[in-house]
Amino acid sequence: MVTRTCDLRRFYLRPVPVVKQIVRYCLFRAAAKYGVLLHAVILLSNHFHLILTDTTGRLDLFMAWLDRCIANCLLENFREQYPDRYTETIWCDRSYNDLLLTNHAAVRDKLCYTVLNCIKDRLVPKYKQWPGVLHGPADWLQPPMEVSRPEYFFDQTDEEHAVASGRFVPPPQFGDRPLPGLVEGFCQQLNAVASSNW
Repeated sequence: MVTRTCDLRRFYLRPVPVVKQIVRYCLFRAAAKYGVLLHAVILLSNHFHLILTDTTGRLDLFMAWLDRCIANCLLENFREQYPDRYTETIWCDRSYNDLLLTNHAAVRDKLCYTVLNCIKDRLVPKYKQWPGVLHGPADWLQPPMEVSRPEYFFDQTDEEHAVASGRFVPPPQFGDRPLPGLVEGFCQQLNAVASSNW
């Protein structure tokens, strides 16, 4: 599980279309580039949580690329939107926080924590109502998503990367279980935790 926080906890990651496009595009590009499997993500206004599997041992490179590209896109967007203001950085000066999930119970717990974070912070009464980037077990049944390249930072003449494609998949620890039943079990757990804890 990876957590990244905005500088001074400012709301740089608001759930608006351009931010969602930037984050999804960068996330899918970074995952493909560094061999990362994506399992769940939530993007709140001042931080994000990401459940992933680092298949090549290059998590630091993945996060460096992801952080840099999201930040550069957002900074260009902010300069365009607010030409009289100056924003120098997006992320806090500390590095990302990563937590190794060593067993099935830990994976289940942090998947629930990630998906339900918007309820825990009292932003929406039901997690499916969160208007920002939120992907979890229900997305494991979906085909790959395609996201158009943002008009910021990236080379707009690069035809190869005009679109980024990616998907969310179950953690490898659960690979021996039929996917529909696995997803149904996780969704039932999400609903149970949401109703009992918050």
